[in-house]
Formats: sequence, C-alpha cells, structure tokens
Amino acid sequence: MPKKNVKHSPYSRSEKQITRWLEEQKRGTGHGLEYIPGLYTNEIESAKKNNFKERVSGIKACGRDMQLASHTEHRILRFFDLAKNVVEIREQFPLKRSVTLGIAEKLKIQHPSQTDYNTEKPFAIYMTTDFLVTLLDKSNQEYLVAVSVKPVSELQDKRVLEKQKIEYVYWSLRGVRFVIITDLSFKSAVSDNLELIHQSYCTMEQNEVSLPGNVNIALIEAHILSAIKSESGAITISELCKKIRLFSGYRLLCNENWPKALIYNAFRKLLAKYCQALPQEDSSLIYEISSLQYEKSQK
Repeated sequence: MPKKNVKHSPYSRSEKQITRWLEEQKRGTGHGLEYIPGLYTNEIESAKKNNFKERVSGIKACGRDMQLASHTEHRILRFFDLAKNVVEIREQFPLKRSVTLGIAEKLKIQHPSQTDYNTEKPFAIYMTTDFLVTLLDKSNQEYLVAVSVKPVSELQDKRVLEKQKIEYVYWSLRGVRFVIITDLSFKSAVSDNLELIHQSYCTMEQNEVSLPGNVNIALIEAHILSAIKSESGAITISELCKKIRLFSGYRLLCNENWPKALIYNAFRKLLAKYCQALPQEDSSLIYEISSLQYEKSQK
C-alpha cells in the first residue's frame, strides 16, 4: 500500500528537512533584504509559547520581515535597529552543526536533538543564535557581536546554560564576542521610547510632518534637542511632550486646533527624523532620551 501523506507539526524536524533548508534554501546566507534566516517564526516553538505573532519590519534589513521568537527579541531588535553604529542584523543565524557537535563532545554536554519524524530516531539539529549583529567601531571598521536573548528566569536552568555555553565557545573560536541580553536589560520607559520611535523611523515617507505654515520646524527641533539634553534621568517621549507644552511652537500647533493625538504624533515623527540625522558618534537618540543603561553579561 502507498504511504499516507502525514502532515507534521511545523516544529517537527528531520534530517532530510534540515538538509533541504541548508543546501537548497540556503538558510543563513545573504545580507540585508536577501538574508535567509535559519528559522522562521512559525517554525520556532517558543514563539508559540510566547504568543508572538507580530510581523516586524527591520530598518537595517531594508524592510524585510524579521523572524523573531518573542516580544523581548522584538524590543532588543528595536535598539539595534536604531543604533547608528549598527550596519546589519541577521536573526536566527544557523551555526555549523559539525562544529557545535564537536564543542558539545569536548564539553561533555548533550547536543540539542529531536526525533526525526521520518526515521523516528533522535538526531542532532542545528543550533541558531538569536542575532548576529554587524557594527562599526570608532575607526569605521566592521566587527560582529553574537547576541542571545533569554528571560532572566531561564538562566537558572542548567540545560539552558549548557546550550549557551556551546554558543559562547562557538563564537569565541571565531573571535566574535558573545553576549546575553535579558528581559530586564531595558527599563519600561526605554521600551516605550524604542517602540514609538521605531514606528516612525522605518521610512522617510512616514517621517514627513505636515505642519501649519506659521510653525518654525527648525525651532521646534532645536527645542526638542535642548529638552532631551537637559534630562539627567530616564524620560518617555510622552513625558517629554508634556514638558515642552509651554514652548511657542507647540502653542502654535494648539492654536491651529489640532487634535492632541495629531500633535503628539507630529512630535514623535520629528524625534524619529532627528534620530536619522544624528552623527554616528552620537550613537542613537535613545541614549539621549532615556539615559539608557544597556546591560550585557558574558557567560
């Protein structure tokens, strides 16, 4: 009798499937818009557990939909996407299985595996790193940072730490710094700012602000910058807008009887537009707005 076609779960794996992904689909190759991630969101079981279903367009990915597994990954993506010294972000980057197998053997750690749905036998799957980020140093030279995103609660799990150790050794052998960023690495105010600016930043068209002719946009932008630099602690964009309500440019907007939401949106877009104009050495507007404490821990 002919074999029945069995529909497998998107989280199931087989050796034939992985060979097809790597050799035919060329996963893990390409750059920018042409980059092909090692895994897609609908293939990542933790994305389902985290109830993550959002379509996220990446600035540094030239508008390509980024394949993420959690809301924390999304927040961290915004930070790298807005950072001026970041050239490229490649998510779910596949690691060479022969290398990770060798590392696991030397460390006496069990390599990640699953049951092959064809043979019903366990086999080693390929591992992925959440983000492989290309940055520029002060001399304008490119360098890589491999980023693992983990909730703090998971870092108490021995098995999670074992897999992190394999990743750490893998990248260390390649001279690449490996860092772990957690869900506690960004304050809520920082996350709010990242989200608002990222929404307005993606395309120049979105950042075009139509204001009444009697409003001096340059003066408003100068005041925004002054207000940002006068802040010594974290502040949200909402709070920043409240602090500059007495400014003449803002009053002119109000005199035009614009809805408050529209005024707020205009200021948000101006912030994003200014962020695009920042010189590289100033890094990101996020630093100025939030006095961001970017916590990194190397394991």
